[in-house]
Amino acid sequence: MTGRRAFRVPFRVAAYVAGCLVAVTQLSGCGGSGHGALGGQAHVTVQPSQTFVVVGSAATVGDGLDQPMQQVWARLVWREAFPRSTIFVNAAVRDATAASALQDQVPLAAELHPATVAVWLGSQEAFDRVPVDGFATDLRAVLERLRATGARVFVGDVPQLGAVRADAYNAAIARVAADAGATLVPLHDLSVRRGDGDPVFVPNPAGHRAIADAFVAAIKGRAP
Repeated sequence: MTGRRAFRVPFRVAAYVAGCLVAVTQLSGCGGSGHGALGGQAHVTVQPSQTFVVVGSAATVGDGLDQPMQQVWARLVWREAFPRSTIFVNAAVRDATAASALQDQVPLAAELHPATVAVWLGSQEAFDRVPVDGFATDLRAVLERLRATGARVFVGDVPQLGAVRADAYNAAIARVAADAGATLVPLHDLSVRRGDGDPVFVPNPAGHRAIADAFVAAIKGRAP
């Protein structure tokens, strides 16, 4: 059965997603040769699956969207950047910071042995004016733990948040990504609008589309 499998993981709940194989089985020898289904030869094509995990905060959960299961950037990336057999696990937690993601999202991601991880953190810290050095330390730990799983890791920086300047946080994200061997996905120049009335940065549907495009281009190795 070759369906797509996606998991929205609630806070502190582990998802069991391992050892999945997509198999298409065709039985031959059922014709005039006299062999029945049990007597014929089975030709099996086995396509091993991979796991794509996303680590993030409210925007990655899909807050502010009318149809988060269809519009959230992480799901768009899963649909457009990976084979159909890829398992998708959205580990994002509302209001997450790099420090909190290190405690709950990263351990889950490590258990799943993902092939690819997308990380989008920093908006909450920028909005709350968390000291940049502390944010950088926490993000470094997040990326190093994820890289230690053997996964490819892609990390997005922060679009400008209106009156909240994210330049210092973005400089830290770029530096830490390079040090950890992760691929930076630049979002700082995107024209991304915030959803109406959202106190923290939560993109509108067009913003999710733009963010997804940037991640897809990075994962597929295309120039933005």
